[in-house]
Amino acid sequence: MKTIATPIIIVIFLLTFSGCIDAIGPDFDFEEGLVYIDALATDTPGASYAVVTESTVEDGDYRNIPVEGATVIFENTITGAAVELTEDSGRYAPPAGFVVLPGESWRLFVEFADGRRYESQTETVLEPVPITDISARYESELFFSDILDRFVPGHALTVDFDDPAGRENYYYWNFTAFEKIIYCDRCDGGKLRNGECVPNENGGFLQPYYLYACDSDCWRIGNSTSVNILSDALVDGNTVNGLTVGQLVLNTKEDVLVELRQFNISRAAYGYFQILDDLVDNNGSINAPPPAALLGNLRNPNDGDEYVLGRFTAAPSVSTRIFIDRTEAPDQATDEVGFIIVEGCETCDGAPCPPCIPVTNVSCDNGRFRTSAMPEGWVEQ
Repeated sequence: MKTIATPIIIVIFLLTFSGCIDAIGPDFDFEEGLVYIDALATDTPGASYAVVTESTVEDGDYRNIPVEGATVIFENTITGAAVELTEDSGRYAPPAGFVVLPGESWRLFVEFADGRRYESQTETVLEPVPITDISARYESELFFSDILDRFVPGHALTVDFDDPAGRENYYYWNFTAFEKIIYCDRCDGGKLRNGECVPNENGGFLQPYYLYACDSDCWRIGNSTSVNILSDALVDGNTVNGLTVGQLVLNTKEDVLVELRQFNISRAAYGYFQILDDLVDNNGSINAPPPAALLGNLRNPNDGDEYVLGRFTAAPSVSTRIFIDRTEAPDQATDEVGFIIVEGCETCDGAPCPPCIPVTNVSCDNGRFRTSAMPEGWVEQ
């Protein structure tokens, strides 16, 4: 079997997972009230979700506002079983333990609180393709950051896998990163009280900022913001080695644990990602309004003329984890904390200002973006 290394196509967009049945892009003038639905049903517990947003313009900026109070359902079209998703932190999630299986067919239903309804075409779950190896390669110039106006350092995540011969395969990768953090909050120009920065009650001198330590072990949870895809048109039946499928910026010198997921998606979903790639290239910014509607496999059954952007995708995945020691990275991290400044007692006429009760630590606040539970695969050093 031949061994090759194939370049990756990197697509960056507002949301983390999208796709379509037949990717098309009719021209249209941007307008408010465009519905965007991004939904994924997969075979990894806790990884399925739906994000429902509606477009608006605020102060001349294009924004997608989360739609609250919607009814969102995954339906198994073979068995008729309906799984209702619950709202949580700006998106909808199925019950814990929900998974789809290869060979099953699923579709999505969404009903807004005002009665508007949206539904997807049916998606069939394919067979997963295993990852045989994962590695992280450090690069001082990982990519050029338009925001920082310079190259940033970090790790390129690479995988090896055996592409099944004799069938079309289309791949998508994303990852979640767990970073142990020491400080759980920061307050600029004030002091942290009940979760908010408030002015100094004594009117005295304030430091430019205060840092507040986590009151327990705490890990920040971050998700990749790029979409990485590959068609096996040139690698059918081959072993793929050292394929870059993600980029992890050196934002701190703290260690990081990465969970990488490899999805086997449909040809239609792959075509949709190519449209996203074109839009990013043409706009030059992920925040610019798209010049064409990203029409996927969604529709309003009561209004055939309405553009419904986004996609529902049902796809299998395999995941693997890698622990990366970043303490000896040779370059400066992009998010250096700087001076450590914590609250203390201010002085009033030579004595501590009453009441002298400085706040020095805060809760880890377990949720989608933080956890106090040690991630599986974490290495204490």
